[in-house]
Amino acid sequence: MIHRDLLHVLAPGAAGALACGIFGVVGLVAPHLLDWTSPPLLVKIALGLLAGMPLLYIAAFRLHLKSRWVYRNTKPRTATVTVKIDESTDSTSYYVLLRFQENSEQTEEIPVYPPRWDVSAIKPETPANVFIDPRSSKPLVFEFEGKRLWSMAL
Repeated sequence: MIHRDLLHVLAPGAAGALACGIFGVVGLVAPHLLDWTSPPLLVKIALGLLAGMPLLYIAAFRLHLKSRWVYRNTKPRTATVTVKIDESTDSTSYYVLLRFQENSEQTEEIPVYPPRWDVSAIKPETPANVFIDPRSSKPLVFEFEGKRLWSMAL
């Protein structure tokens, strides 16, 4: 099940991958439904690639499933978090600046998915629960003040 915080990010990609897959399968198996004669070899290859789009999407979706598992099954660590908003390009990017030790100057900058809630309400140097992948030791989920940020693939 897709977490509601990530639904607006993942659902359009899933819909597009499914549409490409259906078009590719119909084009390969029943081209007469599209009023085509038998397509040439290069078109068949392209249709085969389109038919494989749902599988590619599922492979890419693994990070989200892993993040969900880590969030549900691991104990969080407490860290100090600052949310950085980068509006220097055409789209806005969000980063979490993470520091585990209070007096440490060492921070880690981690890209996160754009949330649907107002990030500017989060004060700098906010304590947060950080859920870390036990295998890779990478932070995947940041939870503070009842809100969550999900890290992108690293």
